[in-house]
Amino acid sequence: MGKVSIHFFQPIANHLGHPEPGGFKLESDIDVSAPLRNVIASVSIKDLNILNKLQSEKIVVMVAINGLMDHSGLDAKVKDGDKVSIFPPIGGGLRYSVSSRLHRDFV
Repeated sequence: MGKVSIHFFQPIANHLGHPEPGGFKLESDIDVSAPLRNVIASVSIKDLNILNKLQSEKIVVMVAINGLMDHSGLDAKVKDGDKVSIFPPIGGGLRYSVSSRLHRDFV
């Protein structure tokens, strides 16, 4: 069994009950490659189902895996050892950034 690291940045982290600057990180076990949506659905924080909260509040997110933007969003496939960053739209509110590379400090 492997692990996936997921970092929720602000202000998304605040919607999930974590107002701390920089957001929060969590790890989830993963058996095989799976959609990020399924991995997040298996994690609860303080009885809060993260995926349900994101969907019910219609929170739009951007996803980077190992420092690269993944335009599949929550449907992106993740595997053992992946580092996932989840953050709000940037660049004027566009759903996807033109840049396909994030600075390594964000991962």
